Order: sequence, then C-alpha cells, then structure tokens
Amino acid sequence: MISARQQTGFSLVELMVALVIGLVIMLAAGTTFLTIQRGVTRVNELAGQQSDLLFVTDTLLNELREAEPGTVQPGDDSFSLMLNSEQISYSISDNTIFRKVGTGSKEPVTTQPVIMSDEPPLLESGALPGTWRLNLVFNDNGKERHYSLIATQRNCIFSEVTCS
Repeated sequence: MISARQQTGFSLVELMVALVIGLVIMLAAGTTFLTIQRGVTRVNELAGQQSDLLFVTDTLLNELREAEPGTVQPGDDSFSLMLNSEQISYSISDNTIFRKVGTGSKEPVTTQPVIMSDEPPLLESGALPGTWRLNLVFNDNGKERHYSLIATQRNCIFSEVTCS
C-alpha cells in the first residue's frame, strides 16, 4: 500500500476549490466583456446620431440659409426650396430623411431613425421673416430625442428683399 506521504496529485477538495475559483474568474471576465460590448454599441449609436446632426447643421441648414427669397415651402413632413435656380426637396419617409435635387431620385441623408411627428412639423416659419425652425426627432433606444435648429436666410438680413 502507498502511504499518504508518497501520493502525488490533488485531492478532490482541492480540485473543486480550483474549479470554483476558475468559474468565478470566467464569470467576471464574461461580465466585463458584455459591459464593454454594450458600451461600444451605445457609442456607435450616438456617433450615428451625431453624424446625422452634423449633416443637418452643415448641409441642410446651409441650403436653407442660401435659399432664394420666397422659395422655401414648408410642409408637415417635407419642405422644398430653390437654390441656384434648382429645386431641392427634403422629406421624411420610412424613418429616413431624403433629399431630392431637381427631377433626380431621392437620396437618403440620415442613417439613424427619424420619427415623423405632427407636432412640431419638420420645418416651420420662425418668429422673424426669413427665419426657419427645423425640428428633428430621433429614436434613441425607444426614447425620443428632440432637436430644434434655427436658420436665417442670409439674403433676408440687412436687405430690401421681402422674405416670407
């Protein structure tokens, strides 16, 4: 018979303790991974919203500012304007803002879901002639995020041009 001092290896209790310690470490690593993955997903969603808002502030508001006097025609979920003698239309359908130049095809300009709502409309006249309020509502994981941006037509400032 082999004496206890001559046996090598681990006892059953030692193996069970090692398995429990390993399991705790694996659970901690898995939880950390999931938390980081959720954070990355959220950051990507916010980056998409920021990208869409940057487009709106850079392109869409610039076109509103540069529009020919009296050519901005607002609607509930669309609006049109004339810029350099070219008709430009913006509309919302299927939770996306679309832009159409002249008789061309509609091109999507947002990647994040835009909510169509009756109040307030997409574009409405501002308090002063030649000013416009652009209202956007983004769906942010079930929460609505409202953004209102104001643009003033440049050719209406300090000029004799009548703007509506």
